[in-house]
Amino acid sequence: HSGGIDSNTIELHDAGSFSLGGAAVSSTGLPFPKLTSSSSASAGLGQQLGSSGTTFLAYYFAITGGAGYQEIPVLVEASGGFIATGNAGGSYYNAAYTFSLGQIGAWPSLLRSDSVSSANANTVTSSFNLAETILLTTNTIYQVGLHVSTGASSALYGGSASASAFVDPIFTLQGPAANLFAIEFSPGIGNQPASSVPDETSTTLLLGGVLTGLLGIPTLW
Repeated sequence: HSGGIDSNTIELHDAGSFSLGGAAVSSTGLPFPKLTSSSSASAGLGQQLGSSGTTFLAYYFAITGGAGYQEIPVLVEASGGFIATGNAGGSYYNAAYTFSLGQIGAWPSLLRSDSVSSANANTVTSSFNLAETILLTTNTIYQVGLHVSTGASSALYGGSASASAFVDPIFTLQGPAANLFAIEFSPGIGNQPASSVPDETSTTLLLGGVLTGLLGIPTLW
């Protein structure tokens, strides 16, 4: 279990396994914020296997470049999803993702979330692709919350399970505002697009650096 917390931005990781289970989580801030998690388990004779991984990141941004408060159109693009599968009785899997955006202390203005937990011998997938222009207020702190988690276990010979999940957002000013204002993110956070399904076979734990918050605002959802 590793990660870091300061007064503004929180980044938490947890990954673990027993016997032949494998787990990996990844959190990156640059050149883009993106989280991934994957878990797998494949049981041999007399074995009971399992693994799980979860990672969470919250960071801030503000639209700067003018005095007072103005409503500016911002294109919010975000994608995420999971795939989870089990092949025999005794196999179990779970997966989840969450993307949220909103002012501190308020209900999120954008929220995408889904999860699955099953012991069935099947494959479950879920995904979202968000491209929505919303009005955000200048000189106002907004918080982005990202979370993914996966788990897999098997208790019967020949049984296996796996799960992977990711979430990835980007924000773009629209219209004339793009030439007059700028989006200032927490240090260590980028804003470039990137989307891919994480490698389910990876067993490497990748930990991103500890991030600091924007404008000294200590409150978290």
